[in-house]
Amino acid sequence: MKKDHSLFLIDLLKVSAALLIILHHLSSYGQIAIDAKLALPMLMEYLFEYGRFAVQIFLVMAGYLATQSLTRFAKQKFSANLALRIIINRYLRLFAPYTVALVFTIACAWLTRFWINDEFVGKQETLGQFVAHLFFLQGILGLDSISAGVWYVAIDWQLYSVLAILLMSFSSYQALVWLLSIVSVSSLLYFNRSSQYESYFIYFLGSYSLGMLAYLAKNYSDQKIRGLAKCLLFALGAVIAISSFQEFWARNVLAWCVALALFIWGKASYPPVNPNNSGLKKEPYKQ
Repeated sequence: MKKDHSLFLIDLLKVSAALLIILHHLSSYGQIAIDAKLALPMLMEYLFEYGRFAVQIFLVMAGYLATQSLTRFAKQKFSANLALRIIINRYLRLFAPYTVALVFTIACAWLTRFWINDEFVGKQETLGQFVAHLFFLQGILGLDSISAGVWYVAIDWQLYSVLAILLMSFSSYQALVWLLSIVSVSSLLYFNRSSQYESYFIYFLGSYSLGMLAYLAKNYSDQKIRGLAKCLLFALGAVIAISSFQEFWARNVLAWCVALALFIWGKASYPPVNPNNSGLKKEPYKQ
């Protein structure tokens, strides 16, 4: 099976970010975290403080891939029915694995409470809490998360829905790119620095928008839009750099670096596999 030539960097970033976020959680919860901190205190402290930055990698990639998916509707006239169908389809794609994960987590927590009474296990889940999770409303309603990572699914759906509406509402992507840049700066420098917005898309839109701009700058068919997106992508990098002199936010710098990598190497192909160097000798054909 031939691997899609454009996915090498995406796959590499996904694997790296997934491993990093797993290690972050292992450094944060339960007896494993306690024992690991005793054995490797400096490494565990580093993973606890900075491992969560892997979320920025996922957000930038999500913006890049969502834009890749949604720009096929660029030439279509805005239709509320089409936009709603796209948003609902996205929800349904997330719903099945998400629900299975929730049920599995609830079952594991129920069994665990027979032996362990610890904060990381959490309180007994309620029906209202479960229903709120099914509709991605737990953060907005101020309810505890059933699992540590489910908030990301809710935010991803919010961001995808907003992007779908934006990409289908603007007849000129030139105006859209300017709007995304302005909102991205607002998100990175204001909303992303206040925890009261953590349950809403605006908190994460800065990193997501960097991925969107990286895709438009690299792959969009209109040369003018590509040029404008490229200029604004680098302008956002300058804004992040200048703002760092006042207060350094490593996650913003990381998000921009990931977007830059996608812009430069987003279409990099997988290294070719030479069968002659695989260590396997071909058998001569026998009739």
